[in-house]
Amino acid sequence: MMKKILPLLLVIGIWSCSNNDPSENAARLRIKLTDAPSLTLKGLQIEIDSIEVSLYDTGDDWVALDYGGGTYNMLPLSNGNTQQISDQYFPADGIIQRIKLLFGDGNKLQTTEGDKELILAEENREVIIEGVNAALYSHVVCNIVIDINALISVTESNGNYYLTPVMRAFDEAFTGSLRGYVSPAMANATALIASEGDTLISLPEPDGKFMFLGLKEGPWKIFLVSPPDSGYVDTVFVDTVKMGKIRDIVPKPIVLKKRTEDAQK
Repeated sequence: MMKKILPLLLVIGIWSCSNNDPSENAARLRIKLTDAPSLTLKGLQIEIDSIEVSLYDTGDDWVALDYGGGTYNMLPLSNGNTQQISDQYFPADGIIQRIKLLFGDGNKLQTTEGDKELILAEENREVIIEGVNAALYSHVVCNIVIDINALISVTESNGNYYLTPVMRAFDEAFTGSLRGYVSPAMANATALIASEGDTLISLPEPDGKFMFLGLKEGPWKIFLVSPPDSGYVDTVFVDTVKMGKIRDIVPKPIVLKKRTEDAQK
């Protein structure tokens, strides 16, 4: 039986700008990586061989980015932390409609029991994200974020682990972020947010920090959930995301309450 594993998140940011460009009409693309942390894995290695973009809805007009490929440990890249992997100039005044990633074979989980190979089927090696619709204007920054959700991308079956990349893409200028802190550490809380059918998960860092990127504007429900045996009460509240802004959740930190003896019975 196939089952999901830990809620991990991979994000690739494509930045474009034309300030100080060597030509009059050019944009600059930068690629960054980020991830959501895991409390049980030592590492999650993801290999990306190539990245291409298309300025058209149909056809095979792909432009390869100046990217030589690489393998990345995603666990340190969490809750807003990023790693730049490409930086180049790109023609402005176009609209990126699609993004294509080609994954390599160097994908694995690093656990306390040793490395576990992530099996990648040939039909899942190339993944295309449709409907990106990110405009590249001169002297305007355009940040596209590709979100690879390992909660549903990494699965286990009969002791084997599989990678089936599932991704979304958004223009950061037209989305917002939520950032908060939760304590105490012994609560082992997981942060979940939801809005109109969209649900995202983050495992806070050791200092309690959690962060969600690429959120649509409006109210989001925030759930801080602890394991049943932790002795702490789950908490839910609502906060509002603003376009292009990072919303800091208050109080800082959010202190989870101990469950009463009656509530534990």
